[in-house]
Amino acid sequence: MAYKHCFSQISCPTHLTFCMVEKDLKRKRNDFVSIPRSSVLCSICSDVMHAPHHLSCMCAASFCRTCIARWLQKNEKCPVCNTVPLEATMVPCGRQWAETLDSIKRACPMHTDCRYRRGSYAEAQHHTVTDCMFRKVRCPNEGCAQVVVFKSLRDHLRLCTLKRCKNFRSPRYGCNVKGTNDFIKSHEKTCVFTEEVLKQIDDLIVVCENVAHDDGNRGRASV
Repeated sequence: MAYKHCFSQISCPTHLTFCMVEKDLKRKRNDFVSIPRSSVLCSICSDVMHAPHHLSCMCAASFCRTCIARWLQKNEKCPVCNTVPLEATMVPCGRQWAETLDSIKRACPMHTDCRYRRGSYAEAQHHTVTDCMFRKVRCPNEGCAQVVVFKSLRDHLRLCTLKRCKNFRSPRYGCNVKGTNDFIKSHEKTCVFTEEVLKQIDDLIVVCENVAHDDGNRGRASV
């Protein structure tokens, strides 16, 4: 279909929390402190719009970015006026829409137990990404794909067996020992890859790279 490429425009960003927040911010009307006006409701899902976009057709209706992208995967016509838009693209709504949405006060959309109770749309979004204790994050240990609530991250890190010794130097050398947080703390006290040893390895690598570079230059000069 003409709009099939539009769905690729909403692929999740690399920041894991923001990927999850995009879904979590799209909440029901009763999640808001003040009742939203009908003008800020998505014409597809009937909830408050998140990342509002519109089509280039006469009705000028607006929709959630994800809602209209999924709609256009299966339909070429506008869901409101049933006409084919002039251009095969979704257009972000302007600053006026952003200010209207920002004026709606809402509680934290991540969890009912969160103490964040009243803020603008933008403030709530910022809170869910940076401050909320109930936001979802991925374990920082390399190789662990576990996603946990930030409030429980410390407990998870205490039990995760994929924490790596601080004396590992990615991707080439150093200590490759992995284990739980307590095990690694104990191991690092006796790890043979001390800072002095690692510095000697660093210096040796630099010397080897310089020798290889000089040999290459002599080889090219002799040709």
